Amino acid sequence: MIKVLWFLKRADHLTLEEFRTWWLEHHAPEIAADQKPHLKRYVVRVRTDDSALGAGRPLEDSPWDGIAEQW
Repeated sequence: MIKVLWFLKRADHLTLEEFRTWWLEHHAPEIAADQKPHLKRYVVRVRTDDSALGAGRPLEDSPWDGIAEQW
């Protein structure tokens, strides 16, 4: 079995919420449907809004806005 990790960065013109909507409601379902015969598992995680972290917020912005795992 092969596991592939995809690290995604949203386009500059997209907000994090727009990126989340596009990925979870459009892109991920298309990928899952197209690759269904070959996929064992498909996991998508989108980063949260860092401003909500308050004092625990990282010092630098994350280079990635999400990760997908395909088995």
